[in-house]
Amino acid sequence: MSNLATYPYLVSTLWLIALASLPVLFLPRQRYMLLLSGALATPLAVYAYQHTPWYWTPRRLSDVAPSIEDFLFMASMGTLAWFWAVVLGAKRWQARPVLGARFACIYGAAWLAGVPASEIARRWLFQPADVMYVHVGMLLFFCVLLLWRRPDAWPLAVCGGLLNGLSYLTFLLIYFPMFPGYLDNWNPQGQLGWEVLGVPCFEIAWPASFGACWPVFLVYSLDIRRGRVCLVPAGADSAPNAELTLSRPGAGVHTPMA
Repeated sequence: MSNLATYPYLVSTLWLIALASLPVLFLPRQRYMLLLSGALATPLAVYAYQHTPWYWTPRRLSDVAPSIEDFLFMASMGTLAWFWAVVLGAKRWQARPVLGARFACIYGAAWLAGVPASEIARRWLFQPADVMYVHVGMLLFFCVLLLWRRPDAWPLAVCGGLLNGLSYLTFLLIYFPMFPGYLDNWNPQGQLGWEVLGVPCFEIAWPASFGACWPVFLVYSLDIRRGRVCLVPAGADSAPNAELTLSRPGAGVHTPMA
């Protein structure tokens, strides 16, 4: 335990993985999407190199970022973001989408646009210490853009943003007293100049913006519709024994979709 105490970032990510596993275990109808959301969010850990040392300097198992802690953190955030987004209407967003060509194109385009855009913004439009301004701003921009294409997904953005931000704030309020020196890892120049109950403001703003944007991105890229159970990729020809179904609340039946 003494060795783990020297790696508070690692311990926090392990706790978050444990918390994220709870809805996976106890919500079987959402298990597929919870695991998929976490898996697809995990590669976003590569952005961690932009945070160090300008935003914070946590001790990692490796000397470079991203490290295993960053990948664990993003896996947990991806899972929890989907959980909080659908927790008030889980039955309306049950889906088992297949990762088809449409998703691959959108996911790839987001990568090709996101990494260079954030790098350009933090180097030439802002100071390196303002990296979190860039990341939060990009998440909010893409969230609004995606909601323009999928306005029906606004409940996911609202619930995901509010609940993911509040839940992570609660987690840190419990966690920080256990590791009193952990707060020293944050660079004061990388903050807005204020805290919430002793928690750096971007540790609330980023989870909230990610919780709002990520579920909407999944809904758009995977073409998930409320009440529809996706069995084949959007735009692909159905297999001989596969069909898209729409569950109408109160109807008690599943009507095949063309």
